[in-house]
Amino acid sequence: MLVEKTLKTLARAHFNGFLWLVVPSEEMVEYQQAVLGNQITCMIVHCERGLTKQRKHFRSTMLPGTEIVFIDDDIEALKIKGPEGLRHCASIEVLSHYVFQSMYNYDPDCLLAGVYPMCNRDWMKPTITRDNSYVVGALYFCKNDDRLVEPEESELEDWARCLGEQAAGRPVLRFNFIGIQTKYWENAGGLQNTDRATKRTTVIEDLVLRNPTIIKPVVRRNGKPDLKFLKKPLQWTEAVLPS
Repeated sequence: MLVEKTLKTLARAHFNGFLWLVVPSEEMVEYQQAVLGNQITCMIVHCERGLTKQRKHFRSTMLPGTEIVFIDDDIEALKIKGPEGLRHCASIEVLSHYVFQSMYNYDPDCLLAGVYPMCNRDWMKPTITRDNSYVVGALYFCKNDDRLVEPEESELEDWARCLGEQAAGRPVLRFNFIGIQTKYWENAGGLQNTDRATKRTTVIEDLVLRNPTIIKPVVRRNGKPDLKFLKKPLQWTEAVLPS
């Protein structure tokens, strides 16, 4: 998936820097062979298996204040909605600079920002909102700061991360005109693994218990348990949008 999806997406967005790949130790050789000769230079870091463990490990190797863009290995497209409709991101580095600068302009203590969780020209809007917006873990921007706590559980780790920031009183921004295309929202309803379904329910109950004034539990149409914000997001009306 990495080579056929995310690396192609980054190449389309003219990424020409070093891409850090954090992979399970037992799969390091497989990844080395997969990216050999790719036009994007990949720096492979290995550690214990587990999404949150891999994020924590990488952050531990970076200096405080480092601006980090976490991206999953199955991103098929990164698109921006403008007056003419959706178009592929032409420069992910320019886009990242814009996002991090916007985070600082809004509040120097803003440590986390995200994008719209899908590419949909009807639902994406030319707005930046604060809080009460789901920040999908497949692509998000963060500043390496000890106050931004990585969750212990991989299940619903993206919810836990943005809820932790919101509960701490720090703003979480979402750029609703930037969207990603993945298979995340196309998976079949329900959870195939009983143990995972039980864990998801337990995590949801724990998050609601810790954030009763922010979220509530819901069940999607496909029968999958999920979370929903109690209030609508606040729009940053003074935001400078890209031309």
